[in-house]
Amino acid sequence: MQTYRPRRNLIPAFLAISLLSLFILGACGDNGDGSSDGSPSPSATATGPTPTIPYDRLPVGYPEGFPLYPDSTIAQTARFQNQVHVSLESDTSGEAIATFYREVINEEPWEPLVETRDDTQGVLVLRFRNTVESITGNVTITATSGTLQEGRSNIAFVFVLPEPAGSPATATPAATPTP
Repeated sequence: MQTYRPRRNLIPAFLAISLLSLFILGACGDNGDGSSDGSPSPSATATGPTPTIPYDRLPVGYPEGFPLYPDSTIAQTARFQNQVHVSLESDTSGEAIATFYREVINEEPWEPLVETRDDTQGVLVLRFRNTVESITGNVTITATSGTLQEGRSNIAFVFVLPEPAGSPATATPAATPTP
């Protein structure tokens, strides 16, 4: 019967290759903002980092000027008929994110409608509307670890855009002739 003996001379080589790979990946890593060319990440201001809104990664119809949470990353985006969906991830607490978006939706052209929270589930929903355009939206903030007061959070937006003129939802029904 033959016994298995690991080749001890391969272990140091494997460790050296692993460390070299980590060093190379660290040198080629990004700046936290998706850039890897050595350019600086967004600058910090008195109120926090100034995010660059990557409109090229957002669905058509995403409300221009509606901010993404600073230090968040886009997880998913989608467009379904007259709805725009955007999902973000952040290392920030849900309560801090909610404070940020309460300030956003309390400024023109936005208007807050309803706030709902369920602390047992770690979920907070802010519903709002645009007073200039016929856009309604909500932001759902979900704690991914712990509570809304601590840990990572997911941020999900749904914007309902106005139906285009002539679409079935806005079309005027044809008059029915009377006999």
